[in-house]
Amino acid sequence: MSKPDISHIEPDLRALARPIDGLEPDSRQARAHGERSVSAISASLKAHGQKKPIVVTASGVVVAGHGTIEAARLLGWSHLAAVTSGDSPEELRAFALRDNQTALLSEWDTAALLAELEALSDLGTEPAELGWSAEEMAALVVAGEGEIFETIDGTSTDRDGQGVQSSLSSMGAAKKELIQIGDTIVRVDPDRFQRLSDWLSESFEQGRPYADSVAIMIDGVCPE
Repeated sequence: MSKPDISHIEPDLRALARPIDGLEPDSRQARAHGERSVSAISASLKAHGQKKPIVVTASGVVVAGHGTIEAARLLGWSHLAAVTSGDSPEELRAFALRDNQTALLSEWDTAALLAELEALSDLGTEPAELGWSAEEMAALVVAGEGEIFETIDGTSTDRDGQGVQSSLSSMGAAKKELIQIGDTIVRVDPDRFQRLSDWLSESFEQGRPYADSVAIMIDGVCPE
């Protein structure tokens, strides 16, 4: 019988390799992994291999790593490195929630994140490959350039921009301070507006794909 391929697992973790088919999802798993999440995890595993183990109970019930298992299956992997915990069921239920929640409590340093994403983009790895959509990347730039005063849902905006004029008037937005990111219109700090305009021009020149998600509005209307 041939040995399973575990070359995707970090060498120091290969002794922990277990068949995926022998693992059982926790029926109480409270963290859902949508298509985008699984796709991002899959892209990471494909690019870097498995760098950290999942956590399972002695009977093979998954405690942490449900998304990793789904992503590994998409890649056709048969094995993953798994740490087997001997904690009580109650302790593991608490750990599963803490493991997910503590990750949500951390915050990005926007300026440092943007600098790193753009540096990697220059080296050939685009933000989309790392899990950031074009609109999210564009929003990072806006957030990093100053206070976002207020946002307006622009999904119902008609072609000449009249659909948002009453909202703009009610919040006192100067038309020259508006930027559209996807379907959202953002009023930004006017002192930062020129820097954002310069960034957009530079990003278009450099061919950054996320620049297409941002538009400087002219007289309150997003240009065609």
